[in-house]
Amino acid sequence: MVVPSANKSVIPIGELRRLRIFVAVGIIALAAAALFFYDSPAMQHDRAAVPSRVPVRLGEYLSVGFLLPPLLSLSLLSLTHEDVVLAGAAVACVYFGAILILSPFALLGILLGLGLSANEHGFDHGLLATALALLILPIVSLRIFRPTWRACDHFHKSGSVLPAVLTSLYLYALFHTGILIGQKSR
Repeated sequence: MVVPSANKSVIPIGELRRLRIFVAVGIIALAAAALFFYDSPAMQHDRAAVPSRVPVRLGEYLSVGFLLPPLLSLSLLSLTHEDVVLAGAAVACVYFGAILILSPFALLGILLGLGLSANEHGFDHGLLATALALLILPIVSLRIFRPTWRACDHFHKSGSVLPAVLTSLYLYALFHTGILIGQKSR
């Protein structure tokens, strides 16, 4: 008779290492997309042509706010206690699941901006780099979402439902804030 190991982890060690790497790549892709978007000539021209009532820094702070959950998830996944690792997996599951759902819409918006920014000099290079970063993001999000979703059946046992709910509420507040900022800038 084979006795199962008492310290068998919910997320295997090799999968956890790959998960950490993909979360780091996701953070880099998100940061690159935000940086390229805000530094693109199209955005610089829009800011110069139509002065906004909303400060530019507020949009940049909002972008940094979107980077906080994956940074929290990466730090929790790097710890050794299994409940803490499951909390990090819950945050990653909710966050990158939302990214997976919303990334096609963001990519279509950037492609529309690319089409509108085309002139005799070609496309806006900042928006093109943003589109490339947004092409990488759904692939990375899927690679993060699948193993964290498999660990979801252990979330209720470890109390990781609370980090998932808090991440959902945080993302809702950020999206709502972004919509309000967009409406005030018109």
